[in-house]
Amino acid sequence: GHTGERVVRRMIRLGHEVRVFTRGGKARVLSGLKDAGAVLANGDLMQPWTLLDAAAGCNAIIGCSHVRHAPLLIAAAHHNG
Repeated sequence: GHTGERVVRRMIRLGHEVRVFTRGGKARVLSGLKDAGAVLANGDLMQPWTLLDAAAGCNAIIGCSHVRHAPLLIAAAHHNG
């Protein structure tokens, strides 16, 4: 969404490597984020194993999804240490 896009662009500008977990929404926005330096990881929060795979090797997870998904994001962070 709009908030996630802004967060990703800001993190890239700050020099961070960014991986975007996406269901494949707006192609134009995702293409722009990829061009800016983000790595796209496809998945769906309703299929938690896809989040675990996408988060592998990440040092941090920033959640911009609905708060109802917070437990999944926290579990993924714990799973990856």
